Amino acid sequence: VVSPVDKESIIPTTSGFLNVKEKKGSTLYYVESNTKRYIPQVNDFVIGTIVGAFGEFYRVSLANFSTPAILSQYAFPNATKKNRPHLNVGDIVYARVSCSDRELDVEIECIDPTTGKDGGFGVLEGGYLFDVKLGYARYLLFNESSELFNKLVTKAKFEIAIGVNGKIWIKTDDIKSTIACSRSTKEAQSWVKEDISKNVDAIFKTV
Repeated sequence: VVSPVDKESIIPTTSGFLNVKEKKGSTLYYVESNTKRYIPQVNDFVIGTIVGAFGEFYRVSLANFSTPAILSQYAFPNATKKNRPHLNVGDIVYARVSCSDRELDVEIECIDPTTGKDGGFGVLEGGYLFDVKLGYARYLLFNESSELFNKLVTKAKFEIAIGVNGKIWIKTDDIKSTIACSRSTKEAQSWVKEDISKNVDAIFKTV
């Protein structure tokens, strides 16, 4: 998100379709692409799984067969030695990429840099995590009023976190709704917009 912006200073790092959106006085530029390998970029929203720890840091897997990112125990709002979170292997976190350098480890944090608060980042408890195509995940993240979401909110109450690393986490009040929401979200990758409503209805009836 950039504001104000000098268009000549923006350098794309991947190929695809350029999208520009105005949001709360800022301009959001993002490229829609459907690459198969996730390459971390600063300010990406990602979902990761804790795979280890060393010193005051956690190792977090953002994608299969890739080097884990680093998450400091102090990369949470108001974290101190006394109240820093203690995470276990297998825990899932929603975070923002804060450093991405080819010569260094990728670093992530669970803090909104504009407010210093969690901003929706942090540990994701319960729910169901699944993978989708990278381009699809990015589309859903930047289109809160998509046809899919507009339909799902009429079927169930749910929490959702979307990572541009191709991971989506969904949590509802019951297992059946979680299964139906996750199936609908995953299968909608191959649906045309006109079929979304009836296909979602069909999935909820069969679960």
